[in-house]
Amino acid sequence: MPIFRARFKGTCAKCGGHVDPGTLVSWSRRARGIIYHAACVTPGAPDSPQPNPQPFPPPGAAPEAPPAPLPAPSPTPSSDTAAIRELVDQIVDQKIAEHITRSVVVSTGNGAAPVQVNNAHAMLVYLLHLILHGHHVYLYGPPGSGKSTGAIMAAKALKRAFGYVSLNPQTPESKLFGHPTASGGYVETVFIKMYEEGGVFIIDELDNAHPALLNTLNSALESDEEGIGRLALPHRIVTRHPDFICVATGNTNGRGADKLFPERRALDSAFLERFAFIRWEYDLALEEALTLAQYKHGAAWLAWVRQVRAYTKEHSIRLWASPRASIKGAALLRTSDWPAMDIAHAVLFKGLDADTCKSILSACPLNGVRA
Repeated sequence: MPIFRARFKGTCAKCGGHVDPGTLVSWSRRARGIIYHAACVTPGAPDSPQPNPQPFPPPGAAPEAPPAPLPAPSPTPSSDTAAIRELVDQIVDQKIAEHITRSVVVSTGNGAAPVQVNNAHAMLVYLLHLILHGHHVYLYGPPGSGKSTGAIMAAKALKRAFGYVSLNPQTPESKLFGHPTASGGYVETVFIKMYEEGGVFIIDELDNAHPALLNTLNSALESDEEGIGRLALPHRIVTRHPDFICVATGNTNGRGADKLFPERRALDSAFLERFAFIRWEYDLALEEALTLAQYKHGAAWLAWVRQVRAYTKEHSIRLWASPRASIKGAALLRTSDWPAMDIAHAVLFKGLDADTCKSILSACPLNGVRA
């Protein structure tokens, strides 16, 4: 195993002892951030490091103060990563639990125990109500607002199966409704299965789909005078299950393109009639909770992202300073020693031209994030 000098503080996965910068260590090629004292894995290790650089900082490294020491690792081989992943999941769950902003208790009314949903979006209660009462729903709002995540959380809370597809102008009808085979059979899809057996099917980017596909979907969501829906496949007629719900998402309100989404289509009025609409904006309380769960000193970074968000909206700049930038940036502040400017380019600017970046930074200085 390669030997080098550590650049970050950490804990030896073999003996549980501290690792200080400059200590001779080795690292695991199989699990990110796992390091060992050189003497623990290679008796008689050399006094000078090999030229291999340390590829990743250990989780929880500077700039914030070292976290409380974790339980001493068991002497199992580093190849057994299942226990490591489980420990990481427990730590993440604990961190998020410290920043719960909103809890929703869901009762399906069928005798099942109520389900508590933590860190719920402010509009989740409306979505749950509509699904429980048999309404197809269209969620529209800016990128990164958690529309698809909210739909999945709702399905899980109601203990219903869920499926997912994302549409674009080239998505064929077969993506939803299946296709015949050369041998005379027919390949059915998850959509067909849920249509017949019940569940929540999530269609992302509905306002980016081809009109022909939406026309076929429109007929599948229609109901006859008895309230029954049917879908005609080449080989059979499928009857819609009473518990089948379609939750669609989009960035526009279905009335056509706007200045930020000029390529989006207007949805047919008959199609819009099939859905109840919910405007799904950024939930600022939820954004703050999830950001601080990633990095407890992330308030300055969060404030800067929101300042950029307001500036880009006011000046119609096509840059989305979404909660994803807040949460991912906070995670990098915790796990790396990168300058805040490098993190901004990684999770927010993402190749934006230099002049626009300069104008944004002039109006929204990136100061004090590492303080």
